[in-house]
Amino acid sequence: MKPVLKAYTSPAAMLIVFWLLFPLVSCDRCGTAPEQEERVYGYRASDSTGTRVAEGLIYLTYLDSLVLGHWSIDEIGSPGAIGPQTGSDNLEGMKMGDSLWIELRPEWRDNNVMLVGRISEASFDGRWIYSSLIGITASGTFSAPRIVYMDCIR
Repeated sequence: MKPVLKAYTSPAAMLIVFWLLFPLVSCDRCGTAPEQEERVYGYRASDSTGTRVAEGLIYLTYLDSLVLGHWSIDEIGSPGAIGPQTGSDNLEGMKMGDSLWIELRPEWRDNNVMLVGRISEASFDGRWIYSSLIGITASGTFSAPRIVYMDCIR
């Protein structure tokens, strides 16, 4: 009697099994629930005169109305008073409907930059506000289009 297992270990059979299973194991984010998936946005900030002052990446994960993530942003030129929105750190925020409020330095109360705006599937756009001990010190606008990576086969 011919062994049954040998028929399933032929190179052709193994290739077929690999081809069928590869999409399931090739990306750990493929099985992530959409609301808990980390989303990446390309951040571009301008001051009150419209001059570009900073750009970088913002990574957001939505957990119901709570938003957690991290960011890495570089200043452009010598922008002046834009607050601590350059460098990198963790962030926290809240989402209500299509409104999103984020603190770039959630552990600081007297030297923080807040992003307040509208979120959609395509972008996060709004105003940045630098608050210090004296109150609102500077503000401007930002645009953050979502960056979609095509790394999962569906």
